Amino acid sequence: MFHVEQFPAAADRHRGFHRRRLPIPETVQIQSDHSHHTRQPNEAGPRHESEVQRPRPYPRIKLGKGEDHQDGVDRPEDPAPTPSHRFDRRSYDTTLSHHRGHRGHRGFEEKPNAALSVTAGGYQAFESSSQSITHPGVTLTFGSSDDNSELPTTFGHGFPPNGHDRVARPILSTKQSDKRMDITRTAFGSWNGGRFMNFGQALDEERWIHLVRQAHASGVRTFITADVYGSGAADSLLGRALEGIDRSSYCLVGLVGHDFYATRRDGAKGYPRFTDPRLRAPSGYRDYLKMATERSLERCRTDHFDLLMLHNPDSIGYSSDQVWSPMVRLQEEGLTRLLGVAPGPANGFTLDLLLCFERFGSVLDWAMIILNPFEPWPGSLVLPAARAHQVDLIARVVDYGGIFSDDVKPGHTFGPSDHRSFRPPGWVDAAYSKLDQLRPLAARHQWTPLQMACNWCLQQAPVQCVVPTLIEEVGSDSKPIEAKLNELAALPEGVLADDELDLIAKVGDNRGCMHLKGASPTHQGEPLPDQWGLNTDLSQVAERWKVVPEEDLIFRHS
Repeated sequence: MFHVEQFPAAADRHRGFHRRRLPIPETVQIQSDHSHHTRQPNEAGPRHESEVQRPRPYPRIKLGKGEDHQDGVDRPEDPAPTPSHRFDRRSYDTTLSHHRGHRGHRGFEEKPNAALSVTAGGYQAFESSSQSITHPGVTLTFGSSDDNSELPTTFGHGFPPNGHDRVARPILSTKQSDKRMDITRTAFGSWNGGRFMNFGQALDEERWIHLVRQAHASGVRTFITADVYGSGAADSLLGRALEGIDRSSYCLVGLVGHDFYATRRDGAKGYPRFTDPRLRAPSGYRDYLKMATERSLERCRTDHFDLLMLHNPDSIGYSSDQVWSPMVRLQEEGLTRLLGVAPGPANGFTLDLLLCFERFGSVLDWAMIILNPFEPWPGSLVLPAARAHQVDLIARVVDYGGIFSDDVKPGHTFGPSDHRSFRPPGWVDAAYSKLDQLRPLAARHQWTPLQMACNWCLQQAPVQCVVPTLIEEVGSDSKPIEAKLNELAALPEGVLADDELDLIAKVGDNRGCMHLKGASPTHQGEPLPDQWGLNTDLSQVAERWKVVPEEDLIFRHS
């Protein structure tokens, strides 16, 4: 029996079609019941007999009828998806088509080139064309294809050409529910209401819980929390707020990455990343990530996240398989359905995200970036790579510090610890003047400024979700936070015309207006937790995506 392990291509939640090209490993492992052989893909000389190309049977995967569907309609038959992996010694070519109505699986459909079974631990190639295997919710049967193309009997895994090892495993969890939602186009962050991050006035517990329940009742069904917020308190309060609500009726997004368990907060620098060499060696990453994820789930009063994101990574987190292999294992173990990365807390990390997409795009489903009409830079620089690697995006800070909520006006007073008080002087006046130029545009569509900002973000492919910060501002003339949530919940479908997009681009151009975090051409000295210099890999990824660091990633004006 021959074995193959490969990165899964994540099913598309929204657009219905995914295409992936995965780099072939430098070393191909060929293993059977009777022999083991290792060779380089381009090695000359006779091939092992197990590698002789010949027609292969195609599997036909039939998924059980879903008990529930997003539109409430029970479908008697789902299309029969089939997996495939085309091998051309240069890449795996994988095409997927997602059937969004079925909640019971990460749906996909492909024209296959090899007989495969899907198991919790890996794809498994069968020699027989008449075998079947059953996995919870998945039954696989095998039949011959009418395609006469010849494919090798085995594939392999090893080390990609860039020298970074990857654990290649498909993701099917035995703990996943048959009733699941996709990430919704609007989301609620646990940082809303000022309890766990310093924005405006802090809501009391009961009002915050009521706000969460209002969000769910009004259709904002994705909730995002980070374990470090309040050192776990945000998780706990969100768990209380969602208690008693059908778990299949909302998506839960968890963020892990800061180690507040074994360390103390370092003032304004916050808690260190778990990858800090002072805390543990890479061999300890897996244990930490599993512990942190399980503890966060316990506080949230559930057994799985719909999406687990690596929170505010350092340079190691963006680039190392020693981080992402354990993340994949968490997915295999059913602690999360999807995986993602969430840079921060400040803006930047452009080249780091590009590198992360290239190395781990095959297992990344989502990324979260700062993006809004007045902050298109630098987030827009990663959009082409996200599209190419089929990574959907969540846009945060969509409100631009409360400007688009329309109750932060010239003369506004921020509290001494409010995060926005660290922005450059005069930023409110400048932003409010820009907003005035766009008010006729919003009025033309009958949108509020916040809805205009959200729809602009959603028009920047592949942004699929917006999570503005909802703030109870100081002052008697401020808009209640519940009214801001209502605006978000009532977000209408809408498309901005080309001339409108051109106007927003002109008004909102912010290139070079701030010092960026992450990989920087101006950084000197030892790497810091949130800033480091360029290396060969980062310089090369910049060239591939036509980013000129010395021009595109530097501060020019305030």
